[in-house]
Amino acid sequence: MTNQLSFEVQNDNGEVIGVVSDIVLDLEALEIAYVVIELNADGRLVAVPLSEVQIQAAGMAASDDMDDDEDEDEDADDSQDGSMAVDHIFVVTADGQMLADAPDFDTSAVPQLGDEAADWDADLQAYWSGEAAAEGDADETATPTAEATEADDDGEEAMTGELVGVALASDLIGLTVNGTDGNAMSSIADAILNHESGAIEYFVLTASAEANAEATLTPVPPSAFGWDGEADVLVLTVEQNVFAAAPSLPSGQYPDLTQDGWDSGFADYWRGY
Repeated sequence: MTNQLSFEVQNDNGEVIGVVSDIVLDLEALEIAYVVIELNADGRLVAVPLSEVQIQAAGMAASDDMDDDEDEDEDADDSQDGSMAVDHIFVVTADGQMLADAPDFDTSAVPQLGDEAADWDADLQAYWSGEAAAEGDADETATPTAEATEADDDGEEAMTGELVGVALASDLIGLTVNGTDGNAMSSIADAILNHESGAIEYFVLTASAEANAEATLTPVPPSAFGWDGEADVLVLTVEQNVFAAAPSLPSGQYPDLTQDGWDSGFADYWRGY
């Protein structure tokens, strides 16, 4: 995911229209909710929903055809016999005018990690679905304010056993992860997102919560996490010995995530957690 925060953004004509500024992750649906783009034209930040974005190999024209998907897979296969991986970009498939007229996005409006996030993006959903324009309310589709998304402290609960709400990708990186004993045991170094669906497949954890622990990186599925509302912290809900024995990325190197079965060893180990 950290590499995607530097992705170039193109339109479906192959023109560079901006760069990725951040990504809003839906922690309940476990997928990308919005890609936050800094537009080249005016420097504004806009949030584009996953439905209007594709992740593609650089240089490949945007298309929904299966043939194009097969070509991308072939390109990824070709990269295996060399040291150079396939570069990817975000392609916005939305109409150019829709993108130009999209409301400014304020990242501070994203609810705090662990807070309920129902309807926080109602205005954005209305804009991108066309409902606001149909009702003549296009001028009222400004991005939600931070005040509008503040959670009631009385609504906080103890550990839920599942993830809730939304989060900016930039806020997740470096986030401390506690163990079931309440002590810090790790931190999030990255997340692995499915290149086709945008689904969150793994959070990549450091070997410990220490700052010098980046050498060993362990992918852990989202199902193994919960949120402790009282301590306001992310919790790995498996025992320390389970985490310690989990397969890690060799020397911190990522495999080619476009290849089928790249995570078979990780998936087999974490099955049932």
